[in-house]
Formats: sequence, C-alpha cells, structure tokens
Amino acid sequence: MSYSIKQVAAMLGISPQTLRFYERYGIDAGTRAAGEGYRRYSHAGVDELMSIRKYRNCGFTLARASKALNSQNPDTVAAMLHDQAHALEKEATLKMLFAQKMKALCADIRARDQTKEAVCVEPMLCVNVTGEERQLAPEELSLLADWVQWMPLAQWTLFISPDLTRYFYGFAMEEKAAKLIGIQPGARCFTLPALRCVQQALCWYPQETPLFSAALPALRTLVCKYGQPAHDIQIQTLCNCKQREKIISYGFIFFPAA
Repeated sequence: MSYSIKQVAAMLGISPQTLRFYERYGIDAGTRAAGEGYRRYSHAGVDELMSIRKYRNCGFTLARASKALNSQNPDTVAAMLHDQAHALEKEATLKMLFAQKMKALCADIRARDQTKEAVCVEPMLCVNVTGEERQLAPEELSLLADWVQWMPLAQWTLFISPDLTRYFYGFAMEEKAAKLIGIQPGARCFTLPALRCVQQALCWYPQETPLFSAALPALRTLVCKYGQPAHDIQIQTLCNCKQREKIISYGFIFFPAA
C-alpha cells in the first residue's frame, strides 16, 4: 500500500509544500513511479518522515533533523538528542524567568503609587549604553540591540551617581539571568551587589521633561533623608500610558539606603 503526498501531509500535520521543501535537505522519502508525475509514499517512507517530525517536535532544525536521520551511528543520534534536551531545558528556564518577571512587573504596576522603605534588590549585571542626551553611536546602537532582545529580564534604566551630578542610560539585569543567557561583564558592563533600597514611586511626562530633571526633586529629598548613597541610584520605567494625548511614564527610583 502507498500514500499520496496529500495523505502523508495530513498524517504529519503539515502541508504538501512542506514535504516538497524537505527535499532540499535530502529528505526524499517518496518514490515516483515510471510514467507518473507524482510521488507515492510507502510505509517505510512514512516511518522515515515520522522520525523527521519527531526531531522537529524536539526543536531540531530541519538540517539537524536530516543529519540525525542519516546518521549511521546511534551514539551520534543519542548525543544530538542529549544536546537538544539541554538546550530545551535552558529555554524552559528562560521562559520561566520571563514569566516570573512579567508577574513581578504586573504587581509593581498595580502598586505604582506606593513607596517602600526597605526593598532587597538582587545582584545585578548592568551595562552603560550612553551618558548623554544625544544621538547614539553605531557601537552603542549595536549594544542596545543586544540587550533589548532580553527585555523585560533586562530593564531600561537611568543610573545616577550618588552625588546626583552624573547619569547614564543603560540596562540592568539580575546576575542569575545574565549568567543563564551568557552575558558576561565587559568593557561597558559592571556588576552591582545586592542592595537594600528605598523604592520611591515616580511619574513624569517624558515628552516634556527629561527623566533626570523630573526625578531630581525626589532624589534630593531622598539624599536629605537617608544621606548620600554608596552606590548608583537606579530609575526604572514600569509602563507608559497616554492621558489627554500626552504620554505619562510610571516607574520607581531605587535609592540605596544603609
């Protein structure tokens, strides 16, 4: 018994076009009878394609699925499956971190008007993108793109010096997430230890007032109350909304306090 391309595609849950695409990778499980212009698939051919489908479901690229299928060594297939399982575990862990971060952001947005006296901030890996209100240089744009892909694990952050005289924009990410992703400290990356911070609510109109200027009165009040901090102050945006045709931003100041 043999099957048509449409029947096999239906069995695999893919389109006939996808089956034809497989041929580019040397996966040609069908046969064309003499004098016929279409392929037929035997039970053996269907079994071969089922193996490809299995590998694809495991996250293999089509090229790697073809390599596994055509391997003459079962140990090679086992090694490929082991490596892919490790990659899937890493991906699952990352997705869990994303979900946890999304829940945390949800809670923070709902508590956007609250100020907390003692918040423990995990050790962070931070990156300096730019320290001025200016056009970004090409290398800064590239650095920005590298970190944007990991938002919201990476938080767009304004870092302000303890004496409130200097600031720069960059990203902050918990060290454990950075290690999992493979981001290492470098020329523009630095680490911040675990900090006990005052979490001060802040809202501003970014189209009217730069963030640093908008935050300065609150920052001066915090310095007067708690003294000059030992580490950089961070301001992170939670969300942006539109009110009366104006963008309003909500965020928190994380002010290190002894």
